[in-house]
Amino acid sequence: MYDEEVVDEDAMRERRRKRLAKEAEEKRKEILANATATNETDANSTDTSETNSTETNSTETEANSTNTNSTEEAKPEGEEEKKDEESEKGEDGEKKEETSEDGETTEEDGAEKKEGEADAEKSEEKKEGEEEKKEEKPEEEKTEEEKKAEDEELYSDKPIMKMVTKKKPHVISLNVERVDQLPLPMSAEERRAAEDKLAKMTKYDNEVGLMDELKNEIESYAYNMKDKLEYDASYKAVTTEEARTKVIELSEAADKFAMYEITKETTLEDLQGWMKNLTDAWIPIKEKAFEFDIRSDTVKVTEKELKKIQDGIQKMKETMDWLPKEEFDAAVKKVEDFA
Repeated sequence: MYDEEVVDEDAMRERRRKRLAKEAEEKRKEILANATATNETDANSTDTSETNSTETNSTETEANSTNTNSTEEAKPEGEEEKKDEESEKGEDGEKKEETSEDGETTEEDGAEKKEGEADAEKSEEKKEGEEEKKEEKPEEEKTEEEKKAEDEELYSDKPIMKMVTKKKPHVISLNVERVDQLPLPMSAEERRAAEDKLAKMTKYDNEVGLMDELKNEIESYAYNMKDKLEYDASYKAVTTEEARTKVIELSEAADKFAMYEITKETTLEDLQGWMKNLTDAWIPIKEKAFEFDIRSDTVKVTEKELKKIQDGIQKMKETMDWLPKEEFDAAVKKVEDFA
């Protein structure tokens, strides 16, 4: 067992949480202070407007009463006939004054209501301010040094460390003895042989399609060679008995290999080698047989064309004596040599 100093992750998380909480609280107080200042400004403007409206209403009332009195004094005293009318007018004026007084009373009631609402808002703001002060009191009771120390701890980047007791690992060396059981591992030579065999098998799998096509081609080619040499007169005419026997033996060996001797170890190169031997022996014989077949027709065509040339020479000798004698004689000599 041994002690080791490590970073206290829980304490680091708690410090980050307190830092964020303090920043949020400061922001909330700032918003609340701005809202309180705005409400006080609105309340002062409301009181000023209400006072001005009240003074205006009282001034209008006094002006109306003064006008009424002056009108009554200006009336002529000698007009008795109009007394009834004046009395009626006076009653109407009193009614109007009463109506205006009722309007003024209503306006005064509205102003009183607004003043009451403003007083209620002020009282609520005072209560909120008192609550904030009560909440702030525990912080005010702290000394400046304590607050400064708390802020330094909150905003410090220094990791919080703690001591942890750990177990010391103990290493025990073990003695290991190797015991091989069947199947035993291959030796280097056996491994190389197995790898070579695997490479051949893989190559065989990749070339199996080509090998099948080439096998069929060898069989067909060998059968065609043997058949032509035994039964076709053109092939017999251009070959000797010894040559025919040799080529027939080669075709039979190739056919036997393709039919019975191909195994998994047989490669594409082996089949290609057999095919090359067959073509090398067969192509010269095939070309000679083809020439032999077309020779008789060629001779007939040649003799016909030669007869036309000889007739032309005879005609030129009889009718075209103006031809250059040396050149004409040289051409005639070539025709005679060919014939």
